[in-house]
Amino acid sequence: MATIHHIGLGNLFSVIKQKLNDNHTFKDTLDNESLALADLYIIGPVEKNPVGIVQKIASKDPYLSIIVMAYSSDFNELKRKIQFAPFVGKNTQCIALNENFDFEKAFNNARLRTTQRRSFRKINNLPNAVTSFSASAVKVEDVGTFLEQAPVGAILIDDKNTIVAINKKAKELFSLEENRTYILSDIFPAVIIQDMQIGFGAGTNRLSKIIHNNDLFLELHLSEVVNRQGKALNILLVNDVTERKRKEDALKESEEMFRLMAEAMPQKVWTADEKGRIQYFNQHWVTYTGYTIDELQTGLWQEAIHPNDIGNFLETWNKALSSGQAYEMEERIRDKKGSFRWHLVRAVPRKNADGKVLMWIGTNTDIHEQKEFAVELEHRVEERTFELEKSNSELEQFVYITSHDLQEPLRKIRMFSDMLTSDSLHIESSAKSRIEKISATAQRMTTLLKALLNFTQMSKQEQLEDTDLNVIISKALGDLELTINEKNATISVDNLPVLKAIPVQMHQLFYNLITNALKFSKTEITPVIQIISTTAEKQLIEQHPYLNKDKLYYEIVIQDNGIGFDPQFTDQIFNIFQRLHNRTAYAGTGIGLALCKKVVNNHHGAIYAFSEKGKGSSFHVLLPSEQEIN
Repeated sequence: MATIHHIGLGNLFSVIKQKLNDNHTFKDTLDNESLALADLYIIGPVEKNPVGIVQKIASKDPYLSIIVMAYSSDFNELKRKIQFAPFVGKNTQCIALNENFDFEKAFNNARLRTTQRRSFRKINNLPNAVTSFSASAVKVEDVGTFLEQAPVGAILIDDKNTIVAINKKAKELFSLEENRTYILSDIFPAVIIQDMQIGFGAGTNRLSKIIHNNDLFLELHLSEVVNRQGKALNILLVNDVTERKRKEDALKESEEMFRLMAEAMPQKVWTADEKGRIQYFNQHWVTYTGYTIDELQTGLWQEAIHPNDIGNFLETWNKALSSGQAYEMEERIRDKKGSFRWHLVRAVPRKNADGKVLMWIGTNTDIHEQKEFAVELEHRVEERTFELEKSNSELEQFVYITSHDLQEPLRKIRMFSDMLTSDSLHIESSAKSRIEKISATAQRMTTLLKALLNFTQMSKQEQLEDTDLNVIISKALGDLELTINEKNATISVDNLPVLKAIPVQMHQLFYNLITNALKFSKTEITPVIQIISTTAEKQLIEQHPYLNKDKLYYEIVIQDNGIGFDPQFTDQIFNIFQRLHNRTAYAGTGIGLALCKKVVNNHHGAIYAFSEKGKGSSFHVLLPSEQEIN
């Protein structure tokens, strides 16, 4: 039956009793006589002065193991207080509570340490000079076999610094030989027992310490015992804590490195435990908010978040705690002058090998300037959009005037010119020639206005539908039948694809491209026009950065054997009103190829040309099979 004394457990008491078996007796007391019967003392997380309680217990019973329990948010601070407080001894263990904590294992280990320390103290019947616990004279009833098989090293030393007894664990630890007499300096060079007594602090409760010896970290406990002959001896318990010390040092170094990096970062850095309780704020929080670290850790950091943002933040934070997933959001945080600035908040969980969240690491990055710039940019875009819409409205008015008001005067000019040149009137030949020029000019202006109207109407959205380009080409060739027959042209057409497009615009595209090939044919040879269709290869699509690399494109080529053009004008020919030849030799408005480019752009495709003077031209059109026109 184990006896556990306790204080400050609160609601945790029922949890502990439930997790332990029935072989435990609990007492809530600090009574001196009762402590001698206790196997373990527990100080709970609700105790207001745990360090004071530890000091009281250590002064009454320096051999009793003490466990101090703390919530994760209080653990680091409480552990430091216990480490640096006087008169607390080395029997105190500070633990951080969590839902997976093994109470039974921790209590059993602590009880065993209490039993070991009290057993060593009871040695009082040892001979004056014994070199090994294996000697029959040492194996008395008071010692039994416990000391020989103890998990820690045990060394008995007389006032002459001679080691009079040593157990199995100590021999292994220091590689000592059997049947040989050793003195203390053989194990700890240049050290005598009097030095060790002074080093441990004679007359104080500091009965233990950790030293570095031969690449080992050893926890030493020194006690005085008296045998039945009244001779004072010293028993030294040695526990190898090298691995634990290295882990503690590595953890301490890691924590120091993290804090150094956190303080050097321009962001506001914080950490929280697995439950979301904030444990650390870097100095930037203090500088920015004006709160102290203690004020921030008590929850005042929430007061600094904008009232309109705190609800969204808490909802996002609680979802992250439940899911164990990182999160990112924007919120406004008040500075010490009372002004709010936008911050980007990121939190990332640190997990163990099983995926359980151990802690959270978060940063708050000031993005106020970027946020204001984005708002200003959005405002400017809205203003620019309004201006463009206004400009488009004015353009539509211009189109209306072009298609109605301007064409009517031109129609009357042509009509009266035709009347003047009719057979019923007798006009001199020179005057008749001038009138014909007036009529031709009016006709050319009418054609130009119609072409310009077609070009401007390309901005209007129309319905996409499955469009068979074979039908489109067939209709275009029907419209150009007279010209084809006049030039005796030969036109061959591949099987063309069906794709999502605006049929009217596709007709304008191919009508203009075929017209262009017929117009710039050579007079001395028969025009030959080929319309070729293939699936565009990936390398070809990648040459045009504005195309969607994940879509299927068709490449349609209109190739002729006409007069061609200088390659230096390859890009200019698609500009509106751009002409490479004079109007007398080749009629036209200079709008046809510009209209072709606009149609292709509306369909999120590409158009380009290859040519040489006198060697014909080839116009390449890339069109996607599926699309949406925005």
